[in-house]
Amino acid sequence: MNDIALLKMKSQVQFNDYIQPACLWHRSAYDKLPTDRVYGTVVGWGIDITDQLSPQLKKATMPTISESNCIKKNPLFYSSVLSVRKFCAGLDDGTSACNGDSGGGFHVFVPDIPKDSSVNATGS
Repeated sequence: MNDIALLKMKSQVQFNDYIQPACLWHRSAYDKLPTDRVYGTVVGWGIDITDQLSPQLKKATMPTISESNCIKKNPLFYSSVLSVRKFCAGLDDGTSACNGDSGGGFHVFVPDIPKDSSVNATGS
């Protein structure tokens, strides 16, 4: 249910442009974000507008939303699935992760320099 795994490797991993460590969220990240809202990106081949799995990898960037706003959208569903380990994200136009996108993660860019919103910002 948490969509994360830990692997023990036989040898040391060599990081490069394609192999990088996964960073886990830490409360201090909030202080580095360019805005007061947390924006993340999800990727996947989930169900598209034709109700089929997408043949192309899709991505969407969206903000997290408060638990109360999430529950207002669909009280029966969200009041039963939300917990301290889950959060809501999406846009008013319906942009969100879809069925079939599970396990892809919600990727938030945290700049090295606090509040840096430049296109060339470095970070994780």
